Amino acid sequence: MNPAKRRRLESTQLTLNKPFRSPLRTTRTTLSDGSDMAASGANPHVTTAPALHHASPSKASNFSLASIPAKGHNQYALLTRKLHKLRQSLDIAEQALQIVTSGQNDQLEALTTKWKFIAHGAADELFIDTKARIDDMGGLETWTQKAQDDKLLWAEDERHKSHGSQSSILEPDEDDTSVEPNLSQSPKPIVHQAFTMQLMLRQMNVDPTAIGFDEESERWVN
Repeated sequence: MNPAKRRRLESTQLTLNKPFRSPLRTTRTTLSDGSDMAASGANPHVTTAPALHHASPSKASNFSLASIPAKGHNQYALLTRKLHKLRQSLDIAEQALQIVTSGQNDQLEALTTKWKFIAHGAADELFIDTKARIDDMGGLETWTQKAQDDKLLWAEDERHKSHGSQSSILEPDEDDTSVEPNLSQSPKPIVHQAFTMQLMLRQMNVDPTAIGFDEESERWVN
């Protein structure tokens, strides 16, 4: 046999004896491995550090509250309220300091003076009108007596309303020895005095010094 032909036969026989490997299977395996690595986001040359678990602020606060003993809850609440009040005082002080340093203090003083001037005029007009009405009623003593009578009548009317609403639900107790206020008793003695600006402001729950009225000299002051 020709030597060249023999070598071709031997190479062909060796090729046939090798196991069959599909090229498609190799490509799919390579692609699947690459897709898995891409999906996982892993880099074969980079090592991942272990994840650190940090406690959230809410969990930390819950833990701090839970760690307080039951006996210390009241003290904790008291200190919290005090801290809140101190923060409010600090905010007010900062606002006042800002007003003083920003030059707004002069503007506030001017507005305060203007407000007092308007309040003085309104109080004078009201005092003249009120004093005229009191004089028409017979003076301050008569007006005070009428005010006390109206107060007693109002209290008696409220007592009857309250008693009527209670009696519709509960029967009166015959053994009840509670003492009801005697509305027919003589009222408190009336102090004879003149109707003044100070008295009118006090009746209106207005502090005379707040709007610049001097109680000793009985006049307006700046």
